[in-house]
Amino acid sequence: MKCLMQLFLISIIFLVAQPQAISAQNTWQQMIENEAGFTISFPAKPTYEQSNDPTLIHQTEKYKFFYNGHYMQIIFASLNKRLRTPADFSDAFADITRVQAKDGILLRQVKLPDGGRQYDNVTTDVTGTAYHRTRVYIRNERYYALTYSMYAKDGIDEREVTRFFSSFRFVENPLKRQATVRSSRTRKSSIDNTQHKSWYTFNLPDGSFTADFPGKPEYQVYSSTVTGIPKHQYYFHFGENTFIVSYREEPLAATQPQEVMRQTVEGEMENNSQWRGLRHVQMRDGGHYIERQGIVEGMPIYMRTKVYLRGNRLYQVTALTHNLTGPNQADVVRFLSSFRLL
Repeated sequence: MKCLMQLFLISIIFLVAQPQAISAQNTWQQMIENEAGFTISFPAKPTYEQSNDPTLIHQTEKYKFFYNGHYMQIIFASLNKRLRTPADFSDAFADITRVQAKDGILLRQVKLPDGGRQYDNVTTDVTGTAYHRTRVYIRNERYYALTYSMYAKDGIDEREVTRFFSSFRFVENPLKRQATVRSSRTRKSSIDNTQHKSWYTFNLPDGSFTADFPGKPEYQVYSSTVTGIPKHQYYFHFGENTFIVSYREEPLAATQPQEVMRQTVEGEMENNSQWRGLRHVQMRDGGHYIERQGIVEGMPIYMRTKVYLRGNRLYQVTALTHNLTGPNQADVVRFLSSFRLL
């Protein structure tokens, strides 16, 4: 819980995402994990990870999903020893409770009617206050830990955490390794219509552009340390991806628009210790498409950017992702293609 994806994304786009209430996506993805014997739903297809530390007694597996300060995951693994008696189960949960008590402040713990345990924690870091709720189950010589975390001023999003936890079910007769994902909609409608409604069409108040985000984007403005020119950003974190539309006024564009675009493209394609340019294409609509690859805090990141100049205003439409062929690759294509200058 201490290393939410939010901290990594902040270092990339030089912002601190302020918490806000974001309604859950209309379309959630139900995932069936046959080998471990459970099913659970996420707002979109989650990322899978398996621990590779040879010093661990057992290897853990994880499915996780992050968007704009909301983090959901399930961790599961085989137990170190077989639990034969009620006392063995009590000791196992006692060990889990001790671990939970060390993570920030343990606000409360509950023994659930279905035999699980639930823990509420709160932690504080440079981003703000984060609330965490974890449910732990022990079944068929495995343990399962579901965690929902979010940055907020007034506590956790009870509606969304309930939706996430209530989607978890054990599946009898676990089969061989095969995780499948299918669409889980909140109401009956066609898949195309549901997916369309799950995205948010954003129109800039001055009517200059429109773009589709997975949810309502957040906004920030900051001034360049070099030129002092304010840069406006609208952004949304979703899974492995971060979507950004930014713009700034370029006084030089009134007389030298080609020079402004040339300097911008060269700056984006410049190779340095963190980034290297991969591809640059001038598009038919007059914009420029750029791909870059970099390492931020030891983790690989890919950036796709479209650059447009309209009058004195420079627009940049950017998708940041850990993997260009990742589980939500279609979201990157959808976002970039949705941008329109009006």
